[in-house]
Amino acid sequence: MRRTAEVALELARARPQAPMTPLNRSISANRRFAIAHAGLPALKRAGKAVGGTVNDVVLAIVAGMLGRYLAAASLGASARPADGRAPVALVPVSVREPTGGGEMGNRISTVFVDLPVGEPDLSARIRAITAQTSELKESAAVRAGALMVGAAGWAPPLISGMLARAMGSVRAFNVVVSNIPGPQQPFYLSGVRMREIYPVVPLNPANQGLTIGIVSYDGQVCFGLLAERDLDPPLSSAAAGLRAALAELPA
Repeated sequence: MRRTAEVALELARARPQAPMTPLNRSISANRRFAIAHAGLPALKRAGKAVGGTVNDVVLAIVAGMLGRYLAAASLGASARPADGRAPVALVPVSVREPTGGGEMGNRISTVFVDLPVGEPDLSARIRAITAQTSELKESAAVRAGALMVGAAGWAPPLISGMLARAMGSVRAFNVVVSNIPGPQQPFYLSGVRMREIYPVVPLNPANQGLTIGIVSYDGQVCFGLLAERDLDPPLSSAAAGLRAALAELPA
């Protein structure tokens, strides 16, 4: 736990505090949920066209969504917060070694990705995010994030909660974006085909009003948006922005 606290402090020193946005006010215990989906082949084509991964495309779509959402919050044509800095996403990433494919359990870390919300072109957003993620994959931040995730995994619940609240209290990020590759074959229950899967990523109770969970399943990519009930602008605005961003994907 001491090592984890030291790592958290170093990460805080290495990065400036995330900007203040309408997503990061105090929240209640009440929630709203929204969904959207798109075809996985379209995301693969968009990424391949500019040398990015499906995860890079997902983050670019989320950036397009947040750009529209922040513009709806009257933050100006650039869709950036008042101080001009880009919103920050906390993104879980896999750090499993290629030789560890048969091992049980997750091997994950976390990285902070600056979202290019002011860029109107999807391909340009993918390129900007690919440049960041390519550099982050080999960075000390990934190893540090793995240490924190590992500590939160084995620590007693009280200490795990303290770590989560501590990260939220310094506003190291504005939104969590969790993308999980799912099975690409259909599943059935009592002969009924499961058509879609929508994940729910919990909110940090300190100051996080929106999370985005993504699961790919059977040729689709399914987005689940969990939000504070009284988010302003409301969740419906974020969902409309997500649908508009998904419409940018190539046919």
